[in-house]
Amino acid sequence: MLRTKTLRNSGALFGAVLLLIPQVTAVSAQPAACGPRPDVLAWLEATHAEQPVSYGVVGNSHVLEIHASESGNWTALVTSAIGVSCIVAAGHSWTSLTPPPSGADAQDTADRN
Repeated sequence: MLRTKTLRNSGALFGAVLLLIPQVTAVSAQPAACGPRPDVLAWLEATHAEQPVSYGVVGNSHVLEIHASESGNWTALVTSAIGVSCIVAAGHSWTSLTPPPSGADAQDTADRN
């Protein structure tokens, strides 16, 4: 059961990455760039002025992070539990959306409608 769940979670990670691949520009021509997370973050800040804007947990052992600059350039990283980050996609025209309300806020909004 645990092995099936792990494989399913890994499949979700790879599925998410595969959805991003057609949108990749310069990264698609090169192998994935991986390194210790602090080094990758420092490089993104120094070379692209990108800061973290969003993240989500994938399975039990990976985090998908989006870093973006004020100009709209963005980079997607997948970071493992051991602290290795890999750039899996990059692009332009990043737009942040306001998340919908959750919990009590969602109920208050629903009650008003």
